[in-house]
Amino acid sequence: TSPLTVTGWGSAFENSLALHVLDDEGRLIGQGFAVIDAEFGEFGPYEGTVEFRPPDDVEVGRVQVYSTSPRDGAIVHLSSVAVRFR
Repeated sequence: TSPLTVTGWGSAFENSLALHVLDDEGRLIGQGFAVIDAEFGEFGPYEGTVEFRPPDDVEVGRVQVYSTSPRDGAIVHLSSVAVRFR
């Protein structure tokens, strides 16, 4: 349901992670960010919230959590999980 709270453990440049919610065809329907609670460069817990509105006819989607390269913005680490919308 929206809003969706995403939690986990990780590390990233400047302790910032991107959060995306995608529909069943991979279209972006929500985005946000999470901040890692740790010293820069260290692993730590994170939590972020994403508001989204799934299309009426979509039951499943995907949540992605990723970090990007400070050099060129490319995705460095990506975690992705399937979800069922309610």
